[in-house]
Amino acid sequence: MKVFLALLLLVVLVESHNPFLRWSYYFANPGVLFNHNIDFSKIPYNVPPCFNLIVGRPEIVGGPYSAYMADNPFLALLNDQNRIMGYTSNTKTWIVTEGENLLQPLQAPIFTDLGPGSAPNFDECGSWLNAAINHQADVIPAWYHAESLCDYNDGQTHKTIAYASSDNGGKTFNKTGYPNNIVISGSNFQPNVTTGAGDHTTVILGDYFYTFYWEYPNWKIAVARSEVSSGGLPGTWYKYYQGEFQSDGLGGPYTYLPDIVGSFVSVLNEVGNTSLVAVGTAQSGIRMSVSMPKSDDQIGIDWTIVSAPLLLTDMGSSPWNRVANSSELWAYPKLVPLDGGNELDDVFWLYTMYLFPGQNFGQRYIVRNLINLTVVTEPFWTPTTNTDQAVLSQLPRYYNSKTGYYFETTSPVTSDFEFIGYIGLIMNQQPQSAPGILLVSCLSNGVWNTTFTVSDVECKSTIPQGVISKPLGYIWSVPDITRSPLYRCIDNSKSYNYFVSLEANCENLGFPVELLGFIIITPK
Repeated sequence: MKVFLALLLLVVLVESHNPFLRWSYYFANPGVLFNHNIDFSKIPYNVPPCFNLIVGRPEIVGGPYSAYMADNPFLALLNDQNRIMGYTSNTKTWIVTEGENLLQPLQAPIFTDLGPGSAPNFDECGSWLNAAINHQADVIPAWYHAESLCDYNDGQTHKTIAYASSDNGGKTFNKTGYPNNIVISGSNFQPNVTTGAGDHTTVILGDYFYTFYWEYPNWKIAVARSEVSSGGLPGTWYKYYQGEFQSDGLGGPYTYLPDIVGSFVSVLNEVGNTSLVAVGTAQSGIRMSVSMPKSDDQIGIDWTIVSAPLLLTDMGSSPWNRVANSSELWAYPKLVPLDGGNELDDVFWLYTMYLFPGQNFGQRYIVRNLINLTVVTEPFWTPTTNTDQAVLSQLPRYYNSKTGYYFETTSPVTSDFEFIGYIGLIMNQQPQSAPGILLVSCLSNGVWNTTFTVSDVECKSTIPQGVISKPLGYIWSVPDITRSPLYRCIDNSKSYNYFVSLEANCENLGFPVELLGFIIITPK
């Protein structure tokens, strides 16, 4: 309560668009984090066209951040000096990594000169760098998310997308033509709601830049494009409307895209096949849509929602309302090339903003998962079991040297836990060809007072005061040559120290309690 009163006092004494206070905006605007236009429970069972995905463990690469950080999708940029720049924003935009790869974080963030504009301009509340593309031009074009007239306590802000540029390899950005540098705008301002257009990403495909973004207050995703030869400058953008890219980017009408899960889009170019991949958040985790372009006038228009989550979790219905028992929160997902370029290859990163259970928006982390992609020759998997296994996650094992406990989770872990290795592959959706068993992290609030991996049925029925803290993924109930038995084991030297193992002797670390099912063997 004292913290809450202090924040209210800060609103009065300073200004309502302080980045510390943007947490209150999520209470009134759940669509910022979740796509509520789609009922994911009714998505037909399907798989990604032409590829298979294996998602690695999440790694913390930044944080915890209290303000000015991790409030938009992570942006990577490969400049002409072959330096990869990594950016994050919250009212101001900062460089957080710079080097030959994305594994080289800076000791201290560097400000890019991109921040709030002067009142009463369209970016008085902040400038979030969401897109920048190096396509061998003299300058790097960029497009930032801007907000004005913000009162986040009342869910009020007005959004626009504006042009910026860099002539020094992405170290700093200029608001070229300011304040006449808006490229995409939406509805007019209304009090107490979100209006305008924003929360975008921009990609280059063929002769055009494509920007995918949200139109407010309708909370619909739309797309606009500009010819690359124009530089993506103001006055060159046209929204997709009634079958064509014909509507003025500045306030023109639009046709929304019904089957795209989010506005954070990447280009995937693998074995000569170009597609677009969009990611977004839902209660069930990070979801994915795929678009296979048919013609220049239909690029990014038709989308297919993949039924299997890219990352499986359960964030509950109100994860942005942070209280002591809040679930974990994944937000602002973005698929990022390893080399910081403009296209995804067969190995890439999933970057997200993450909050641990019970933590608030002043404790944000930047997290990433490594994803491996395998292309298949058929448009859809034909063997039924392969269809079930189209999106898989690695199940990692950790060891806490302070407690001597082993632990399995698909969530990020703190520095107290050491990564030991992967146990096997779990499916991100219920298989259709044979019964699957959902593994969960089960919290026993009874005498055991510990968290361990069991089936969801067992957690709810036989574990003393068992509560599912999060789903992990599905294993098989039947054996196969590609699967290994998975046992729940106990280390009798530690009180209720349960762990899982592929070996019946529990690797001589304990004793088997039960056979959980059969897990897919990790390829060598």
